Amino acid sequence: MTRPGRTFVIFLTPILLCAAGPVRAARLPSTPEERDQAVRLTRALETRPTSDDAADKRMWLITWYGRIPDIKVQVCHLLGPPPKGNHPFFSQVLVQSMFGTGAFIIEHPDQAKDLVATQTAGVESALLVYEVFAKLQPEARVPFLETLIKKRNAGTLQAYVSDGVQKNCK
Repeated sequence: MTRPGRTFVIFLTPILLCAAGPVRAARLPSTPEERDQAVRLTRALETRPTSDDAADKRMWLITWYGRIPDIKVQVCHLLGPPPKGNHPFFSQVLVQSMFGTGAFIIEHPDQAKDLVATQTAGVESALLVYEVFAKLQPEARVPFLETLIKKRNAGTLQAYVSDGVQKNCK
């Protein structure tokens, strides 16, 4: 499912995105074709996060977001504490939240500065990926993410995100 080297890189995504600052300045803004590609890859990962090319899709997205100057994905810690130990798929869920946020910004540029809207989209995207992995590896379920699924299903996820944005998105 995951390749050890790829998992390590995915887990370091926030560091990679921050470190890419100098590269961003030299890069031109994203093209419409690149933005379409980013949304397509994000949606493909939501439904098939274990596909043979999933790691390549993640790497393309990580690299692209790290280089473009015009789409900034803010990382807020809304998925709870990371599971202890070497969890088999939490890093993919975590990075998916960033991809989901980015795809929302691309699809809804008028809401790009609305942290509740963008972060809700990111959490929802992450939960879709989590659900696929949890079906395949039920022994690796994450209680906090299970709680978020219940909030989503009850229609209270946005309220949770709104509160979390106030606390975690400084």
